[in-house]
Amino acid sequence: MCGVPNRDVFNRIRIDAKKVGATFIGSGTHKGLLVPQGLGLLYWDRARTELEPAYLATISLENPPADFIARPDDMAPALTAGRFELGNFNLPAIQGLGAALDLINEIGIEKIEAHCGDLGDRLIAGLDALNIKLVGPRDRANRAPHIYVAALPADEWIDYFATKDVRVSPERDGVRISLAMFNTSSDIDASWTSSRSAAMRPAAPPRGGAAPSRTTRQQFNRYHQD
Repeated sequence: MCGVPNRDVFNRIRIDAKKVGATFIGSGTHKGLLVPQGLGLLYWDRARTELEPAYLATISLENPPADFIARPDDMAPALTAGRFELGNFNLPAIQGLGAALDLINEIGIEKIEAHCGDLGDRLIAGLDALNIKLVGPRDRANRAPHIYVAALPADEWIDYFATKDVRVSPERDGVRISLAMFNTSSDIDASWTSSRSAAMRPAAPPRGGAAPSRTTRQQFNRYHQD
């Protein structure tokens, strides 16, 4: 049995459930699928009929009764992934997901994947110019197009980027920069050229208590001046 959680990759990379041999693919819809938190989706290989839900709601039955009162003589779970449905629906989010899927399909997942890959190339070039290492594979064929980790101390840099309206997140090996269909090349440039000030330091001490190292600040400044 293989389960694949994919909140980060939906709408950015094509996934062939049959090819990867997935029994389940589960995802929230609040990242790549552009919907606020509170909704998820589930793929289930319906050939695995031995996998039954731990909990049954009326909506998860093959023949849900019109009066919503389940009866012991008709408790067969649905033949679809609906057998795992708990019964309460986030209707506003479902409407939003429908609109998001229409937009994604209109643009095309291949184009979104290529767009994120192009932005990633630009990001890597900027990191190289600053002599900042990329954590993970550099080659486009071997990397995810939408997640990059720069080898910068997160406790020194997260709060600084926030003061420049650049939203990144901490990873154990550095600073994570995530890309999506709505990002642009100017977003990439803003990551590294967010200030003309010679003193590239946070307005307040970051969580780690120290300002970004002087050497790295100088690298950022030189990149912007060039």
